[in-house]
Amino acid sequence: MHDVKANKYFSRIADEATDSSFKERVYVVHEDLVGRYKTGNTKAEKVTKIIKDSVCLFGLDLDDCRGQGYDEACNMKGRLCGGQARMKSECPNAIFIHCFCHSLNLAAQNCSK
Repeated sequence: MHDVKANKYFSRIADEATDSSFKERVYVVHEDLVGRYKTGNTKAEKVTKIIKDSVCLFGLDLDDCRGQGYDEACNMKGRLCGGQARMKSECPNAIFIHCFCHSLNLAAQNCSK
């Protein structure tokens, strides 16, 4: 976090995965993995709260967020009420970019069909 704070501006990625115990978890990444959060659901409201809490937990200013990345899930990318729209309303400088790793994975899946 020292490097992130020293540079002031940051971007972050959040993704959901189900672990081996079949519990959903949300992973928040700034420059490195900074948190794995247990969640009962992955609705946009819940994930947005987790992201905001992680930003505050590490003493970062939400106004300094310049980018946000998610996968293709509607609860995250939805332009009206998804996580990115909710975050954009609170930090308008945080541009949403679809996660490149997910884009590559989707392309590879499509090519293999």
